[in-house]
Amino acid sequence: MNENKLHQGLILFVYAVLLLLLLYWLPAFSIAGFEFKKIDLLSDIRPEKKLPLL
Repeated sequence: MNENKLHQGLILFVYAVLLLLLLYWLPAFSIAGFEFKKIDLLSDIRPEKKLPLL
């Protein structure tokens, strides 16, 4: 009865991260006046886009 539940926690964590990664493809939207921003879990590690020099 007192089994180690570490694998269940890990599976829940993996599902949550996968869900957030899949939500990246949804555009920003609103429901009943609440504005939801676009989700980007990897925004901190993406390289910045360089603007072309004129």
